[in-house]
Amino acid sequence: MRRRRRIALVGCCCACVTRATLATYSFSESLTHQLTKLVPDQAPLQGLHHTAAAALPQLSITINGNIPSLKQTNWKEQVSKRADGWQPYEDNGGTVVAVAGPDFVIIGADTRLSVNYNILSRKVTRIHGISGARTFIGTAGCWSDTQGLLKAMQGLVGDYEWQQQHSISTAALARLLSNVLYSRRSFPFYTHNIVAGLDREGAGAVYGYDPVGSFERVKVACVGGGRSLLQPIMDHLAGDQDSSLDRRKPLVSVSCDDALELVKEGFVAAAERDIAIGDEAEILVIDAQGVTRHRLALGTH
Repeated sequence: MRRRRRIALVGCCCACVTRATLATYSFSESLTHQLTKLVPDQAPLQGLHHTAAAALPQLSITINGNIPSLKQTNWKEQVSKRADGWQPYEDNGGTVVAVAGPDFVIIGADTRLSVNYNILSRKVTRIHGISGARTFIGTAGCWSDTQGLLKAMQGLVGDYEWQQQHSISTAALARLLSNVLYSRRSFPFYTHNIVAGLDREGAGAVYGYDPVGSFERVKVACVGGGRSLLQPIMDHLAGDQDSSLDRRKPLVSVSCDDALELVKEGFVAAAERDIAIGDEAEILVIDAQGVTRHRLALGTH
């Protein structure tokens, strides 16, 4: 009985293999006929593999016995060709500077929005007040990322102030911005950021950031495309920083008028040397009396 079952099973397997072989052969002949129509100007080729290679060079057709298998061989090349012309970020320029004084803080930025050698706008603002307090965020870089970052900050600050029932402080806003930037560390915001305002004692506070949220309270800060031109001028305001008081509460030792004049001179000098800086510089002076806004005309090159 077992022998008869084995013979019957072997017979069924042989029949199945025969049917599959015949079906595969019919499929191969049909596909060869269709591919031959795609290349009528070429001489008849021997075998399905050669015909497929001539008609569809992006596909590799191999025959294992009588069973054809399709395998894409150069998909990486196709993807790389499409990806070469696309980048997730775009540098739209912008330079932001800030100075912290004993009873004031100054933050300024240019108003030109550009990409490569094209000017998209001459009147954008890069200094934004997030809450009712006299604390501002200056941001430059990819314009779409700056807008996304500001929108996220506005929502979080609104939640904070609703829960705490008071305006957010400069130190708390600086920490919040750090957390938001760090939360996007796997795909960072392409932004250059500064937080400037008055602390609880009324002294100026300036915080500089790296792209993923590391930040530090400093006397002066400069970020953006014109940093290499403006930072040496701002460092002249900072002077030496060697005392423990400077490290705990970094403040410049010049008057507000002198610091404002040096910031203006820095923007004028940078605009003469960098085509991405121009049109106007928007400068805010924040002190106990409020916020004073200055506009400095730059070159329209």
